[in-house]
Amino acid sequence: MADLRKYMALMQLSMNKAFGVDLGKKSELSPNGAVIIYTCCFYRMRMKDLAALNNVSRSTVTEHIDTLEKKGFVRRVRSETDRRDIYIEPTDKAGEWVRETERKIYSYMKDSLERLTPDEQDQFISLFNKFAGDADTIPYDELFERTMKKKLG
Repeated sequence: MADLRKYMALMQLSMNKAFGVDLGKKSELSPNGAVIIYTCCFYRMRMKDLAALNNVSRSTVTEHIDTLEKKGFVRRVRSETDRRDIYIEPTDKAGEWVRETERKIYSYMKDSLERLTPDEQDQFISLFNKFAGDADTIPYDELFERTMKKKLG
């Protein structure tokens, strides 16, 4: 059990570095808020889709959306065909957050991988794919679509 805790701590430390999180400051976004923003920047999502995708209740998504809306990251937009459907659209601020976050992650990964030899890089990628349970032959968009179909029925 101690080894598992150590590995989890190392993974969290790595994620904090990748996302540029300063451990001494509270992040502006919760982990769920970040997932919602990132998802909505690439896919048109309804409130109920976000609840299903994140495995949370609609009221929990509503709380997250309320917070994100107050901070200027998203806005609610009613469907033109079914007024009961509410879509969550990212604002320019959300788009900028995604671009900056991706820049931080890319920079961290590039710097980290440069410390490895080319053979170690290949081994790392192979092992990480195995660890994550994702075949690297599946494009991210297809992987996301499969996840959506499983979650949304």
